[in-house]
Amino acid sequence: MQKELTYYHRYLRSYWWTEIFNTVIFVVALGATVVNGLIGGRDLISASTSSWLFILVLIVIGVTIIMMFGKVNRQNRAVAQFKLFMAKDDKQLSQDDEPLYKQCKRYYQRGHQLDKLNMVIALGVVCGYILISI
Repeated sequence: MQKELTYYHRYLRSYWWTEIFNTVIFVVALGATVVNGLIGGRDLISASTSSWLFILVLIVIGVTIIMMFGKVNRQNRAVAQFKLFMAKDDKQLSQDDEPLYKQCKRYYQRGHQLDKLNMVIALGVVCGYILISI
C-alpha cells in the first residue's frame, strides 16, 4: 500500500504543479488579451516584429507540449487510478499510510480545482479575442 501511495503522491504533486504552471500561462494570455484590447488601435510594434513574436510563441508552445507529453500522460494515468482508488470501499489504510493518503487527496482536489479554473480562464481568453476581432 505504501508503494502505491508513494506512486500516487509523486504524480499527483506533479499534476498539481503542472496545473499551477498552466494557470500562470493562461493568466498571462488573458492579460495580453486585455492589454491588446485596450491598446489595439495603436501600433506599438511593426507588423513584421509582431509576426516574428507570434511564430516564436508558437514554437515555444510546441516545444513545451512535446517535452511535457509523456509527463502529462503519466500524470493523467495516475490521476485516473487514484480516483478509482479513492472510490474503493475496502481500502485498508494503516496509521502510517493515512497522512500520505490525505496529502494525495489534497493534491488531487487542488489540481482538479485548478483544472476547472484553467478552463474558465481559457474560455475568457477565447471570448476576449473574439470580442477584440469584432
